[in-house]
Amino acid sequence: MENKEVIQGGDIMLFVGGKSIAYATDHTLNMSTETRQTATKDDGGKWNNEEAGKKSWTVTSNNLYSNSGEGVTFNEIVDLWINDTPIEVVLCEKGEDTDVVPEGGWTPSTSKPKFKGMALITSIDVNAPNGDNASYSISMNGKGKLERITTA
Repeated sequence: MENKEVIQGGDIMLFVGGKSIAYATDHTLNMSTETRQTATKDDGGKWNNEEAGKKSWTVTSNNLYSNSGEGVTFNEIVDLWINDTPIEVVLCEKGEDTDVVPEGGWTPSTSKPKFKGMALITSIDVNAPNGDNASYSISMNGKGKLERITTA
């Protein structure tokens, strides 16, 4: 029996500047909080006591290497990295209810929850194994606040 409450990984996409990344295979969003130690002698000295500090977030995307197809291509990603271009990233369900890639690439859902923020590409790794598909991965660091948007 299929659970309609569970979102399938293939339905969640990473959008860069409003367009999906062409031939993406998976994405990861990491959200973290630094902590600072606030334990004192008055606490008895046996237990750590921490408080929340700065928050940060990163996004990674793994993709098949291509300079064609619908969506953001490898060369476009490299150009964003070369130019240190801050980019708006959105991680959410795709807006289209189809399994066929629409012309221009997938677009973000306007009615489903999403994560949105500005980021900088910090690394691009290309993998070209003999006898297999070439692929690349990109890592991006959040530039400021990551928003969780629950309505359109």
